[in-house]
Amino acid sequence: MPVSNAGRHARRWLYLVHRWVGIASCLFFAMWFGSGLVMLYVPYPSLSPAETLARAQAIDWSAVTVPPPLDGGRLPQDLLLEMRDGVPVWRSQGWDDGWHTVPASEGRHLASVDAAYAVRVASRFGRARVLNVERIMRDQWTVSGGFDRHRPLWKATLEDEGGTNLYVSSSTGGIVQSTDRTERFWNWLGSVPHWLYPTVLRQDNAAWRQVVMWVSGPCSAAALAGIWIGILRARIGTRRFKGGRMTPYRGWMLWHHVAGLIGGGFLIAWIFSGWLSVDPWHLFRSAEPDARAVRAYASAGVMPAVPPRPVAPCRRGSRPCEDYRLCGDAPSWCLSIRMVDVRFSTPRRLRRLNRSQMRSLPLHGCSSPARSRSRSTG
Repeated sequence: MPVSNAGRHARRWLYLVHRWVGIASCLFFAMWFGSGLVMLYVPYPSLSPAETLARAQAIDWSAVTVPPPLDGGRLPQDLLLEMRDGVPVWRSQGWDDGWHTVPASEGRHLASVDAAYAVRVASRFGRARVLNVERIMRDQWTVSGGFDRHRPLWKATLEDEGGTNLYVSSSTGGIVQSTDRTERFWNWLGSVPHWLYPTVLRQDNAAWRQVVMWVSGPCSAAALAGIWIGILRARIGTRRFKGGRMTPYRGWMLWHHVAGLIGGGFLIAWIFSGWLSVDPWHLFRSAEPDARAVRAYASAGVMPAVPPRPVAPCRRGSRPCEDYRLCGDAPSWCLSIRMVDVRFSTPRRLRRLNRSQMRSLPLHGCSSPARSRSRSTG
């Protein structure tokens, strides 16, 4: 086949790809731009730490009689003290990455998470009567993998003006998601189409990643073909079109030509960045740090047993207790835990402090036998 014929065929296919794939992909672009504007004002529903803390039950300090659990004699990765349906509990994340919940009060047992439990917790948290409760594995607002350890979930519909739905974890017994009627409506126009997030697709993370990656391919092809055509049809040098024009087009086609040449690079970069965001072929996956090294770094020494007697709040009866300490009889260690304060976005982590570090700790005017000993030994 002569070169000239090959060039004509290549150009013909270039125009066909840009025309028909461009028509289909421009619908995606319009959807992405429009849904992105919605997301600027209405993000995907989530239960913020501040909202969780503001609605949390006040800790019954008189009932806290069990010391915090240790993981093989060492500090766990994370430790939290909170109320669970009227019972204080310790929640800890062990070094096996598993979460464990144990009563913080002697002789108390944790109620099973059933429909009646979900009604009690949801009505207390939402401060409204529960109209309906149902057991689900997932829905549009709990489809992400972050909810996997909480499944199955209890979905409670409240009798309030906002049409609130609360989701109760079957593993922790706590509220893990909250949506209202306005959020759900706008997210069907925002995050769901923007992220290609319908439940039927997003519940299979591998399939969803493949769809996102392969949808960006034809869109990139249409954009690249358009830039190539735009360059071929432009005359920037001395040999220009009639009247010294650099483009043969007029009207809407002129705008399409000029805007495509100027914005085509930005469009391809936008598509490419979205493609990279799902980590294609796991190109950016890094090796996990050695678990033994992380554990040794975070909790090298074996902790002595913590007696329950020194556990005392800063401000009795208050839900957002700023600080309390658990101090052992040995003079070389003290645990300082920053608890649920709505001024902070997240609870501070449990730390192990040595004697020199203890000297610089702010006491916040707290007084307890534990605090007295920690100061006298420091």
